[in-house]
Amino acid sequence: MTKKILFLVLILSCSACQSVSYYQQAISGHLGLVLSAKKVNAVLGSDDESELLKEKLRQVQDIVRFSREHMALGDSVRFDRYVEIEGDYVTWIVYASPPYRMESKTWCYLFVGCAPYRGFFDQQDALDFSGLLREDGLDTYVAGVRAYSTLGWFNDPILSSMMKIDRSSLARLIFHESAHGRVWIKGDVAFNESFASFVAEQGLAQWLDKFGFHGSEVPPLAPASHKTDWTNLKEFLIVLRKELASIYTTVNLTSVEVGAQKSRKISEWLSCYEKNKNQLGRGRYDGLVYRSINNALLMSLATYSDWVPSFRKIFEDSKGNWQRFFEEVEALGDLAKAERKKRLRALAQHDVAGGSDHNGSTKIQCEAL
Repeated sequence: MTKKILFLVLILSCSACQSVSYYQQAISGHLGLVLSAKKVNAVLGSDDESELLKEKLRQVQDIVRFSREHMALGDSVRFDRYVEIEGDYVTWIVYASPPYRMESKTWCYLFVGCAPYRGFFDQQDALDFSGLLREDGLDTYVAGVRAYSTLGWFNDPILSSMMKIDRSSLARLIFHESAHGRVWIKGDVAFNESFASFVAEQGLAQWLDKFGFHGSEVPPLAPASHKTDWTNLKEFLIVLRKELASIYTTVNLTSVEVGAQKSRKISEWLSCYEKNKNQLGRGRYDGLVYRSINNALLMSLATYSDWVPSFRKIFEDSKGNWQRFFEEVEALGDLAKAERKKRLRALAQHDVAGGSDHNGSTKIQCEAL
């Protein structure tokens, strides 16, 4: 650990590096977490900590143990320390897109490559940066994040922000971040996030199958009547993304006409959302929907889900063997990016052609969509 901290200090002192101030806030933010972390076993043995926190930490230990024993995720992400932070989120992520093109603005980083987002430890820094991007004419979306992965560089801690979600969401989060520690392809965020999203969903389904679920918690891969509201909303938002992309690529439309059609399509989508709220969160996502519907939000969904069907097909071809699955994913990651994308597209088409409906999609019916 000491060598890694010294390495980060060297980066901070490197005046030739681009965006020094950005790296400075990122590294100082992470070091603040590292230096305030407590060993989980010490927290569990302390008389000063609540029983509720201790129970949550035991849940994390059980989930991590499951990921190692049943999912071949190893110990690259240890979750053996605990950090108390202020608020519900540890970082805030800024996404940006042109208003009339369905594509993401990207930024490039040391070690991890380019990504369609910018992360900040301070919420106001994220909001200020988002404001600057909007002044440049971009759509923006700012999202709070409860945890993040250092990709095996450090022993990622358990954060108090993770303790504020239900048991199933906690398992999904741990599986997702652990997947990043298992496989990460530099500069291909869509691949990395779709891979981690599939591992999280499949791992959660297996974990719930083994241990069951409590109260209102339901398996996200269960039949349609048990699908989560968020999954339904995400699929419905992807429909809007496709509709808007079609408008943006229509030839012979002026910018005024494209803007008018975009506004009309979003209005139609919102009307449909109102009619189907019982399947879309019963108002829980109103803040997101009415404040944030734009290209940046819609492209953030692409980052996390577009290649999930491809990884599902690889898992099926691996006969549900996690170790074999990871080996196939790593082999895919060794390909040149263009060839990897071609292979992912073929896998996704095969998944669709096979007629599988793994998510038990709930169909939202609206004449306009």
